Amino acid sequence: MTSFDWHPKKLEYIFTASIDTTCSIWDITKGSIVNQLIAHDKEVFDVNASPDANEFATVGADGSLRQFDTRDLTNSFILYETTEALLRVAWNRLNPNLIAFISVDQLHITIVDVRRPFHAAYSLYYHEKQVNGIKWSTTKEYNFFILLLVMLYVVLEKMARLFSGVLISKEQR
Repeated sequence: MTSFDWHPKKLEYIFTASIDTTCSIWDITKGSIVNQLIAHDKEVFDVNASPDANEFATVGADGSLRQFDTRDLTNSFILYETTEALLRVAWNRLNPNLIAFISVDQLHITIVDVRRPFHAAYSLYYHEKQVNGIKWSTTKEYNFFILLLVMLYVVLEKMARLFSGVLISKEQR
């Protein structure tokens, strides 16, 4: 298992992602799989439930962002594809049209509007290092929690550079 997410309405259910290309829906009170499906052509790295509880999104090593409907798991809808492995996915809890993801090798966050698949609605380029986690704000529809972390990271990084510059200059004296 590479990732899991709680079902937003049925708290006894979790969605799991796996390196064996599958996603599973578990009933944790029974300790059994309710449904399992082949989700990607390669490893599935992350899964995230939609706010309405009927859908979930996945990303994986095959470079695709996919949307599944729990009422009909025979099909998936590819929302975005790239040649790079996609690492994490986050569905906006306040605006269910927006899904964000990050890739393994890029330094930005991509946001897709499910009404316009295959197009990046936004790309956030605020990073000097790779991003390994994302989360939407739960109180502001268009705020992205990672932005707060990135701003804090940038400030801390600048302070660290300044501090190390002060240390170096003092040591050289």
